[in-house]
Amino acid sequence: MTKFRKLNRPTGHRMSMLRTMVSQLVKHERIETTVAKAKEVRRLADNMVQLGKEGSLRSMRRSNDTTFRDALASGKSLSIEKNLLIIDG
Repeated sequence: MTKFRKLNRPTGHRMSMLRTMVSQLVKHERIETTVAKAKEVRRLADNMVQLGKEGSLRSMRRSNDTTFRDALASGKSLSIEKNLLIIDG
């Protein structure tokens, strides 16, 4: 991963927190957080959208590495990715 903001947390806690926030974003389609955390989550979420647009097995496995399984088990990630396919970028 590229360089992130430290957010006053140890590396393991920070990465786990960001993964959880991305999973919750996929699951609930909206989260409430601070501006600094939102900027970091946006970086990971944009990467998830790009992986969803690719649609290959490799990209699906990479997105599973970024999020926790419970968010993907509901199938919400597929519907979000299909909705975001309309967006160029």
